[in-house]
Amino acid sequence: MKVSELIVQLQMLPPKLDVMLPCESNVDHALRVGIVQVAKTDQDWSGTPIGNYRVIDGNDAEVKTGKPFPVVVIDFEKSL
Repeated sequence: MKVSELIVQLQMLPPKLDVMLPCESNVDHALRVGIVQVAKTDQDWSGTPIGNYRVIDGNDAEVKTGKPFPVVVIDFEKSL
């Protein structure tokens, strides 16, 4: 999904609704939206649609198979 597609979807919703996202146990409040650099990892989580990308930071030692690129992340925590 691109930001423009998300904006179109959000514009159709009542503006006073809370934003929540699915998580491991159920759903929780989204607390932050930000731009981060990610890269595809060498993990193959076949059968699951999550966890194939990792946020790039200075302390990251995990092997990446893809070139880093910017994305918008909606997060459960106040800092990414």
